[in-house]
Amino acid sequence: MTAATPPTTRDIENWLRALARALGEEQHLLDELDAGAGDGDHGATMVIGFRRVVAELDRTSFADRLPEELLRAAARAFAGVGGSIGPLWAAALLRAARTLDGRALDGAALAQALRAAAEGMAHIGSARRDDRTLLDAMYPAADAFAASWNSHGDLARAAAAGLRGALDGAAATRTMIARRGRASRNAALAGGRVDAGAASVALAWTTAVLGTDREPWRHTVATSAASNA
Repeated sequence: MTAATPPTTRDIENWLRALARALGEEQHLLDELDAGAGDGDHGATMVIGFRRVVAELDRTSFADRLPEELLRAAARAFAGVGGSIGPLWAAALLRAARTLDGRALDGAALAQALRAAAEGMAHIGSARRDDRTLLDAMYPAADAFAASWNSHGDLARAAAAGLRGALDGAAATRTMIARRGRASRNAALAGGRVDAGAASVALAWTTAVLGTDREPWRHTVATSAASNA
């Protein structure tokens, strides 16, 4: 991504497909993070969700359609996933789609869509920042992207800032006390680990910005899993 080339519908589709592949390859690590205080199936559930999204992409051509149409379709596909993660990701994708509503995908529109996605998750999950959830990666990423865009007007620079916000936010969950979800019932067991939901958000950013280079992401999340093994 560069300052002169905002993402297109095709770029978003390619990201969704790439994220589905990345989740499949990192499922074991995400499940391991979740096993500290949850069901140990976060990675598996994310894989199922994004396979549903990819199946929808395979059924329908979005080549000549608006980005928000693609995001709405992805939201509908993900909504059918069991547990809490389906509604959370579906809400994020749908809120982002509503925010775009025919706008060009410049930095300002993307910043608002990212913020709306985080707020959609917060509303559905009745959670806030510092509750040790995926919001602790969503909000810092959105805030960092917006701050960089407002200061420099460069999409590549803003995307890199968003990625750093997501990684730092995920890492910070190691020392947070879980206040929402199953982990809140096993808060002592969750200590020292990156929250699995925050880790998957950071993986989404990593895939968008770095492609297949996941070393920064693995460094962020794997050390916490290994320290609790």
